[in-house]
Amino acid sequence: MEISSLADLRPRTVWEIVDDAFDLYRERFALFASLAAAVYVPAFVVYNLFMVSRFGDILKSLRTADTDPFGILGWYFQGLAVGAPLLGVAFLINIAATTAAVQAGLTGETPTLRTSFARAFHKFFALIGIALIAAVATVLGLCGFYIGSLFVIPFFAFAPQALLIEGKGVLGAERRSRDLAGSHYGKTFGMLALLGCVATLLSAGFQAIVTLGFNAIPRMGGDMYAKEIQEFTVNLVSSSVITLLLAPLPGIALTLLYYDLRVRREGLDVESEARKNGLVLADDPFGGGLNPRTPRSKRG
Repeated sequence: MEISSLADLRPRTVWEIVDDAFDLYRERFALFASLAAAVYVPAFVVYNLFMVSRFGDILKSLRTADTDPFGILGWYFQGLAVGAPLLGVAFLINIAATTAAVQAGLTGETPTLRTSFARAFHKFFALIGIALIAAVATVLGLCGFYIGSLFVIPFFAFAPQALLIEGKGVLGAERRSRDLAGSHYGKTFGMLALLGCVATLLSAGFQAIVTLGFNAIPRMGGDMYAKEIQEFTVNLVSSSVITLLLAPLPGIALTLLYYDLRVRREGLDVESEARKNGLVLADDPFGGGLNPRTPRSKRG
């Protein structure tokens, strides 16, 4: 069931929301891809350079009699220490900017890189606060059994939307997200699980194609470690590329799900929200046109 008007959002299934997320991503690919690239590319460049710079030494140590396992672990944890904050901050800024862009489109504004990032950076420290709370909750979820952390994550899924769309503070956004996710926990968890499966399948397929292509190219010269170093570099870069391409989807899908839950619980009508803010709704990017004379039924 395609959306015919953004002013008439109504409850939808997880499959429909994910399908609409892909449609919206395709319709505004330049905007969403640019939002992701602006924050992820610098992070990936620093992280990939660090990992590749020491990979040759680690590879050589594995082939010698005096292999130092602590050296290998040290390289891994150093990479984690470099990559986790860089990619974590990139993720927070990107999902906030994507949320701002989706919300602007739904309410008739024209989302741009400047306006989307301005709203995201305005809430940057609040996002960091939410991330720290989520990290603590996830660690506590790990105390029982590993998969326990997976069941904690959905409760923080709508915190960026509560921050940017409703203007709540850190604790207010956390409570709002927990309230929305808790009222439809299965749907929220299902959405995150589906996005994870889609990302895993696309990443695995892309990586397999890249690996096959790399092995099909004949290479000459170089020392005995050259092929391994080249393959590691190619896989690292290809992984970064597919992550970059998929990065906008969580922000788009979760924002659409956020509105879906508000329609279910509160009878939210985007047309009324736009009118309240003095905005004029834009045409539906999914292909439908607005018809303000059509009565809008509310559910909640």
